[in-house]
Parts: sequence; C-alpha cells; structure tokens
Amino acid sequence: MNSLKRLYQKFVFIPSDFNDDLSAKNKRALKILSLFSLYFGIIVYAIVSISFIATQEQIPFVISLYYLNFMVIGGINVALLHTKLPAHYLVFLTLLQAESIIVFNLLSTNASNIIIVFIGLMFALLIFLEINPVVFTVELLCFFELLHLTIRNRVQNVPVDNLTLCFFVMVLLAFWKRSHLINEFKRNAQLKELTEKTENLLHNLLPDSVIEQLKSDGKSPPKKYENMTVLLSDIVNFTKISTTVSPYFLISELNEIFTQFDKITESHNCIRIKTIGDAYMAVCGLPEKNASHAENLILCAKDFIEWLTERNKTSQIQWNIRVGLASGSSIAGIIGKKKYLYDILGDTVEYAVKLQNSCMPMHIRLSPQTYKLIEGKIEIPEIVEVDTQTPVTEKGDVKNV
Repeated sequence: MNSLKRLYQKFVFIPSDFNDDLSAKNKRALKILSLFSLYFGIIVYAIVSISFIATQEQIPFVISLYYLNFMVIGGINVALLHTKLPAHYLVFLTLLQAESIIVFNLLSTNASNIIIVFIGLMFALLIFLEINPVVFTVELLCFFELLHLTIRNRVQNVPVDNLTLCFFVMVLLAFWKRSHLINEFKRNAQLKELTEKTENLLHNLLPDSVIEQLKSDGKSPPKKYENMTVLLSDIVNFTKISTTVSPYFLISELNEIFTQFDKITESHNCIRIKTIGDAYMAVCGLPEKNASHAENLILCAKDFIEWLTERNKTSQIQWNIRVGLASGSSIAGIIGKKKYLYDILGDTVEYAVKLQNSCMPMHIRLSPQTYKLIEGKIEIPEIVEVDTQTPVTEKGDVKNV
C-alpha cells in the first residue's frame, strides 16, 4: 500500500501550488491553440473556397464541415478562456476536440494518413499543454481502441505495432514531462523563497525607495534633505545595568524593546536608521518627503515611553529612556559596498544627540525648530521639554559657538 502511495505521489500527484502555476501556463497555451484553430479554419477555408469558385465547382459539404469544425472549436475555446472554468477542464475539452478532428480525417483518408494526423496532434498537445498524464493516458486508451477497431474494419491486415509503440512513447513522455515540470516548479519555488528572504533582509537594511533605485540604476547616490526630523533615544544607566545581568538576558531585553520600537516607528510612517548598542535612531521626511515629519516622530517617541512605562510594571528590570528630537537638514546615503548601511549625517543629527544627552529620563527633548513645526498641530505631551540653550539656524542646524 505504501509503495503504491509513493508511486502515486512520484508519478501522478500534482501539488496544489503547482496546479495554480499549471493553470496559468495551460491557459496561455490553449489561447495560442484556439486562435490558431480559429484563424486556420477561416483562412484555409477562404483559400479553398476561392479555388473552387475559380474552377466553377461546388465546394463539397465534407470539406466545408471540416474547416467549420476548426472555426467552431477555436471560437468556443476562445470564449471559454474568458470564463472561470478551471484549466484542466479546458485541457480535457481540447483533447476531445483534437480527437474529433481525427474522426473527420478517419472518415476521409486511408489508415496511414490517420496515424500521421493522430500522432501529430497528440505530440502537438504534449508540447503545448501541461497535461495530467493520467487523464492523457485514459484519453489515449479510449481513442486508441477506436482507431484500432476502425483500421481493422476498414483495411484488412494493417499492422498496428507502430501505433501501439507511439501510444506508449506518448504516455511515457506525458509522465516524464509532468516530472520535469514539477521538478522545475520546485526549483523555481525554492529560488523564489530565497529571493524573498534576500528581499526581506534588504528591506530591513535599506528604505524601499533606495532599494528600487539600486535595482534600476545599480547605485543610489547620497542626497541632502532640507526638511526632516531625527529621533535619537538611549537607555538610562544601560552600561551600569549591563554589568549585573547575563549577556543572553541583556540581548533578549534589547531585542524585545527594539522590536516594539520598530513596530511603533513603522506605524507612524517613520523609518529606523540604526541601533548602536542601547541607542535607537529613527527619521521621518527622508528618503520620501513627509510634511508631518515632526508630528509623526514626536508621536512615535511618546508611544515609546508609554509602552516602556507599561512594560516596566511587570518586567524584571525597569528600563528608562531619554529621547531627543531635532528638525532641519541632513545628508543621507548608503555607506559600504558589501555590507550596506543607510546612514544620515549632519548638524541636525549631532543636535539630536545633544538633546538626548541633556534630557530627563522618560522625557522627550525637542529642538526649537521641531517645537515650531508641531506647535498648534498636535497636543504636546507633558513629558516634552524644549531646548532653549543651544543656538540653531533657521533651518534647525546647530550653530558653531
């Protein structure tokens, strides 16, 4: 029983994922065959009709019916392809239609021509269609018997050894093609999975627009952004606490905190730039412009503190953070060629570092420029401090004093 099951899975069973891919391929192939059948019937019948008219002869009904069969089959299939009928039903119908064409030839030609037409049509279908080998074998068995009986009845002493051999060759080819296609599908699925993993890793390192530019141009030159806000947070007394806990626990805690920070950052249409130890940097307003860059990041910082406050109620260690926000201009670009790092540089970043260093625990310290951008637009939380000591330019850059 297990042996039969293994044989079934190896030679007959078609995975559901492959079926979806198979349906798309079959429908494309059926469209080609259907249009060929339709135009073949129209064009060739027109040529035959002109030749009969030129000789002033009447077109035999059998000939008209023969080419009409091509036109009807092609027209029906083209219409069915626009329906939601599953592809394997369309393939089965196409096999029946192919056999109906052979029947026409069967009625009007000798046995050798019948075999040639039969073999030619079946091989054409094998090439174009991804046929289920079991369905194909049943179809061949039924029609092989019809051909066999017809040849025996119409032409005595006609050997059918060649036809039998072709039958088995076509069955073997159908099973081989199925195996080849499924192996190819599996390789493509594995390649797609690896590509998606690579894409996900790349999206964790670089902004989406930068990745698209790298794909299209092969490079992403640095740019200066005039209107953006940068957030920098770090954990209070992190160095002191880190000496009292195990490395595994410390990394686990940082991983949980920064993972949640990433979710909050993304929810406010901001992007994480990097983490350095216990420091977390995020920006808004680059590489895509965002008129609400200051509001988005202050809401982001507020959610950081609220989530951490709630977490501290049940956590083993009560972590506290300081957050600095500065708005202005900065330069952003990719650093490195093998290990990419998307980084931002400039006075605005340095100012955010200073604001974070001078901030009270579990508070947010803003530059005057950032405060002007959010004033009157959102309700400013009580935990917000505004810097009044560091001189800044109109663009928010730190003055050298």
